Order: sequence, then structure tokens, then C-alpha cells
Amino acid sequence: MLIKRLILFITMFAIFEYSLCQEVIPDIAPAKYHSHQICVKIVNLSDFNNVIILSAETNFNGKPTIRKVVDDSCIMTSYKFHVIDLYWITKSRFVELGGIENISFRTLKWKNGGAEFEKMIPNELHLLIDGINPVKRYYDKEKNDEKVIEIQCNLYKDQFSKISFFISKIISKYVDNGVTKIKTEIFKNDPNIQLTQKMRLSNDGRH
Repeated sequence: MLIKRLILFITMFAIFEYSLCQEVIPDIAPAKYHSHQICVKIVNLSDFNNVIILSAETNFNGKPTIRKVVDDSCIMTSYKFHVIDLYWITKSRFVELGGIENISFRTLKWKNGGAEFEKMIPNELHLLIDGINPVKRYYDKEKNDEKVIEIQCNLYKDQFSKISFFISKIISKYVDNGVTKIKTEIFKNDPNIQLTQKMRLSNDGRH
């Protein structure tokens, strides 16, 4: 009797652990779905000679990994569920700091629904884009859903001479009667348009 109870307990615990992992760390796409990667890039960085764009890759657990962003190249994560924030800094200030290895951090803490969160924020850097998630997108395998494959961003100086960005182009692909086709959408730097399009940089908007 004791052995049966022990086996039952182990089985129930294993089911609980599996369910928890599926909720918290969903590494596997749901049944009938597959994950899809999106290329997010800045296409006019070469127009800003005194500006460096840095990506901060974080999983909200520990210090972010800082990398330089290359003009017209895909901004990637090392792990598919990590999130990327983009920052800008002038080249002259970057040199004064002594490079990436000398960037310091501060801790930002907040609460949401009773849960506590914290995130390490780099000092000296100016936030450009936060919460980019270029990988975690799920699509129905049995449907030929339109898939965003590339999001292009353009830099510009706002009215306060700070570096900002807008989404200038979104490239998607879809299947029509067995033929793969490409759709290109071009957007102006219009706040009413950009509000919706910028949601597509994260996993929260429609893709």
C-alpha cells in the first residue's frame, strides 16, 4: 500500500512539474504550431556617424549581454526566449567610457499582480527600443498564415535632438495556391501609424 501511494505521489509530482515548465518555460511550440524567427534591423545607422547602437540581451535574471549593432544586419538573441533592448550613445562618450566592458548597471524593481520583478539597466546609455523579441512567434502548420520575416527600422533625430526610430518597412511571406509570395509594407514616420507597427517588435502584437 505504501509503495502504491509513493508511486502515485511521484507520478502526480512529475505531472505538476511538467505543467509548470510548460507554463513558465515553454521551449516547445504548441501542437500543430512551429516557431518562426524575425529579422529586426536598423537600415540607416551609417547616416549617424557619431552614434553607436548597443543591444542589451536579457532574460530578466542577471546582467544583460551588451553587443554593438551593425548597420543593416539582423539583431539576434543567443537564446530564443531572451529579450533585447536597444540603446544609443555618442561615439565620443563611448570612447570616454572605455568600451562595452566598462558600462555599469543599476537595478530596476517593480511589482505586477503581486509578483516582484527586477531588471538590470545599463547606465550612460539612452533607451531606443525595449522589449524586442525576434524569435518567439508561433504559426499554425496547417494554415498558410502570413509570416513577418523582416522588420526594418530607421533612426532619426527628434525635436529635442535625441535619437529615435520608426518602422519603415515590414516584409512578410505567405503561400498562395502552393506558391510562396512576398509582401512588402512601407510606412511613414507618422505617430498614429507607428504606434501599431511598433507593437510588432515584441511578442504582444499581431504578427
